[in-house]
Amino acid sequence: FFMDILHHVDIARTCAAVRRVMRPGGTIVGDELYTSRFLQRSIRESWVVDRLLYRRMVRYVYGRDDPYITADEHKIDETGLAHVAAMCRPISYAWFNLFVGRIVPDRSDAVCKLDRTLARAFGPLGRLVAGRVVFDGGSIAGLRPSASS
Repeated sequence: FFMDILHHVDIARTCAAVRRVMRPGGTIVGDELYTSRFLQRSIRESWVVDRLLYRRMVRYVYGRDDPYITADEHKIDETGLAHVAAMCRPISYAWFNLFVGRIVPDRSDAVCKLDRTLARAFGPLGRLVAGRVVFDGGSIAGLRPSASS
């Protein structure tokens, strides 16, 4: 079970360790921060957002002046999810937080519900605009019982 941890670690190394210790047929479930490379590069890292809007929105979105981002944080993108997907067959994803936690705070249930509804409406394209991803997968791929099993 991964809950807001993969964006703090080397995902490839972590997935290799999980494959090593998990039993065949195990299940992986996760809920992680996410951003597509396209969205990160074209919008988030743009001059307007990075230098102008983000600094002004931090207090509104996070409710404080410091967005509590640690030095080791990095958002998971398609590459990170590919490492997770390589362990699982099949794997499914649910994309959400298009605006919540990015542009608006998560203090309103109605806004959060609207955000999830919009994310569902995007369907598979939600991966291009989502801020979080929930994933699950079973039947760990390529695992073989060890000699000590």
